[in-house]
Amino acid sequence: MAESQFQFAYDKDVQSAIATSLTEPRLEKYLREGGRDFEYTMALYLWNARLCKALQFPIHSLEVTLRNTINHHIMKLNWPTNWAFHDEYLEDLANKSNAAIEAQNRGKRRLLEYRMRKGEYNALVRNQAFRFVPDFGRIDTNDVIASLSFEYWVAMLSGPHESDWHETLRTVFPNLPTTKSRRDLWLAADKVKGLRNRVSHHEPIFHVADLVSSHQSVLELIGMRDQNMKAWVKHHSTFLQVWHDKPRRDAQQSGRKLLAFVEKVPICRCRSMTF
Repeated sequence: MAESQFQFAYDKDVQSAIATSLTEPRLEKYLREGGRDFEYTMALYLWNARLCKALQFPIHSLEVTLRNTINHHIMKLNWPTNWAFHDEYLEDLANKSNAAIEAQNRGKRRLLEYRMRKGEYNALVRNQAFRFVPDFGRIDTNDVIASLSFEYWVAMLSGPHESDWHETLRTVFPNLPTTKSRRDLWLAADKVKGLRNRVSHHEPIFHVADLVSSHQSVLELIGMRDQNMKAWVKHHSTFLQVWHDKPRRDAQQSGRKLLAFVEKVPICRCRSMTF
């Protein structure tokens, strides 16, 4: 993604076409950083795309780890395996967060729409007002788990669920430091959620001051659950390599401007996560 072995020629027509397609408001942060130099601006734009790509894998790994960890947490509370369709669990959840029930219902409807014929779905699901959407023998809790957003799982760490975590926190997050709490986990995960949304919405992230520490936080959150998983994700993450390759403008040489991609950006080699 956004990589080439050959320099791209930005003549006036190309510049105009790109600016029209991307729009100047979209390019404004890059233009400011690039000193209104179009070639350097586009180098920053491409670097930002590579940064977003490099963050997708560690954030994806955290998202899958977190949702499976919270499923484990629910099991440790002695709810049934098919908790997403267990009325007693859902009533308990609704008392803590009606937003969680609404998110589940939306996810269940999407799954059922995909798995039912249109007429069947319209008659049995679309036009029905359910407090808790049933499974209709078509979906189960594993389907629901996979359909729910990162935002949903982060919210399950938030204040309204505090009492649930008293019994399970250090069982399902065995590497959580003794000085850290459920709230610390939630704050860290919520911060990552903000970064994830920016990456997903193709927003500029290259100028974020604590981007390196955010990547470290992703790894540390995974490590709270499992250090081997953290080591695996860290080994395969390309984020720091891409971060080091920030483009810079070299001085004029022989009347031609050169772009180099070897600027070393200092990073904080923190050993622990700051919440």
